[in-house]
Amino acid sequence: MTELEAATRIVEIVPYLSRVVAAEARHELDEERGTLTLTHLRVLAHTRRQPGCSLGDLARAREVSLPTMSKMISGLVSKGLLTRQQDPQNRRLVRIELTPEGERLYLDIIGRVQRRIAELLGDLKSEERATIVQVLECLAALFESRGEVRQYLPLPTVVEQE
Repeated sequence: MTELEAATRIVEIVPYLSRVVAAEARHELDEERGTLTLTHLRVLAHTRRQPGCSLGDLARAREVSLPTMSKMISGLVSKGLLTRQQDPQNRRLVRIELTPEGERLYLDIIGRVQRRIAELLGDLKSEERATIVQVLECLAALFESRGEVRQYLPLPTVVEQE
């Protein structure tokens, strides 16, 4: 397989897998009776990976305008899922943090999504699952080392449920 053939398949497969995971997340969000959208969940995920990120960081990561992100953050703050804190070194900068309730809700939803994906992976042998994960981690590390995914760093880690 040539590099171009591999790239073509990756460009086809990765978005499909992303849509499957997103569909599972939407299903779990529907179970929450519409309190959150998939975009809200992604903002919570980003804030969890990068505590104290700025409004601008979130807007760039989600590829939306500052006013759009500000409105979204305001909604999540009013739901008690995020807080806004003024940066002590730069009073013009506002830092966004998850609240304990935001963390709990995020972990609950992601845990349910992970369990559903685990069910789907149940049809594979343990070695096949390990190979899939190894290949995905290798690909992510390759892109990260080349600076291709800078805006998404750090690489997400597994959310452990207790």
